[in-house]
Amino acid sequence: MIPQLPHNILLSLFVILINICVYSQDYSKKATLAKVEKDGFYSIVLTPEITSQVQDNFSDIRILNTKNLEIPYIIGNEEAKYSSTAFVEYPIVEKKIVPNCCTSIIIENTDKQSINNLSLEVKNSDAAKPYEILGSDDKLQWFGIKSTYIFENESYNSKSTHFSVINFPISDYNFFKIQFADSAQAPLNILRVGYFDTKVAQGKFIKVNRPIISQLDSAKDHKSYIKLLFNAGHKIDRIEFQIEGPKFYARQATLAAEIKYKNGKKYYETLAQLDLNSSRPHTYDLPNTLKQKEMYLIIDNEDNIPLKVTSVKAYQLTHYLKAYLSKDVSYNLVFGNAKAKTPHYDLEYFMDSIPGILPDVKLGSITSTIASANQKVTEVKWYENKICIWVALLVVIVLMAFMAYTMMQELGNKKPV
Repeated sequence: MIPQLPHNILLSLFVILINICVYSQDYSKKATLAKVEKDGFYSIVLTPEITSQVQDNFSDIRILNTKNLEIPYIIGNEEAKYSSTAFVEYPIVEKKIVPNCCTSIIIENTDKQSINNLSLEVKNSDAAKPYEILGSDDKLQWFGIKSTYIFENESYNSKSTHFSVINFPISDYNFFKIQFADSAQAPLNILRVGYFDTKVAQGKFIKVNRPIISQLDSAKDHKSYIKLLFNAGHKIDRIEFQIEGPKFYARQATLAAEIKYKNGKKYYETLAQLDLNSSRPHTYDLPNTLKQKEMYLIIDNEDNIPLKVTSVKAYQLTHYLKAYLSKDVSYNLVFGNAKAKTPHYDLEYFMDSIPGILPDVKLGSITSTIASANQKVTEVKWYENKICIWVALLVVIVLMAFMAYTMMQELGNKKPV
């Protein structure tokens, strides 16, 4: 009697075989990463060709090594605008401490800027002192700016120093003197004097392929319908128009998607509202990322001559992956799987350990992992897949071992005649 493997074990082996054999077919696209020169963290910039073919939340992107093992990554993206704040010091040209009298600090306003405050980095203390601010252009003759005010040096943070701000009427002297009265208390330990400079910078954008433009000017509703047809459904965060028209114009416009019903009727769903004005450039940062292969710019001309859109440029904010790569290993970026879920890697708990600025690693051209129906290729059978062959052999070995074990048990249980 041939022993039978329990149904649950047989089913489990079958599922494992199927999953392994079809795993490589889950992702329809791939791009090869260039070899890196040394081990370390790298930035992989996702091109518009990639971002147009992945899920909106980028959940179907994987980095695989030659053994088809996933390489952890962190995904990041630029912001349209971001701010950075830095402390800029003024040179302290003189610092005098007279015991039981006063402390005076002279700083140089090198660029002779008009300023109305100074930030002082001070060692923590709960002292409160009278102070005055003086100004001079030659350090010889001093003029009053602010006097008889109390400097309260309170700090509640976890550091040994803190910043206190002194405000005063706007002035542009070459030199400023801060003078504290120390007759009743020990002097303050003032380390630096300066200001906080906040800068707003633009994020990095990548240009997407220009759309094909076709325009229809309607005399019926006094509107121009400009169709923008892209080669793919690109993510778009910024759009720019070149327009020909009269010297002065101010028109309301709408970016819209055309929605068609089965009965042939259609309407335009608003994506963004734009203001076209001849006095400024027609570059717009969109409030929400668009992902449209086809859209319309609808201009309300009212009783004016229609404007003509001659050129359209579209951009997307840069998206990138941060991953640790080894110099002696080849990697592929795979994507294009509507069923893929967002991966969760341990790396996300160590983001602070990854450098802010990383070298870029280039991606090769995108190729399909699935043979096109128009290509004359031999269909790869399951038994031609090396992974499937090894898994099938493993299943056979398990079955034979189980059969041998069962037969030995039966022979051992037989009583001699």
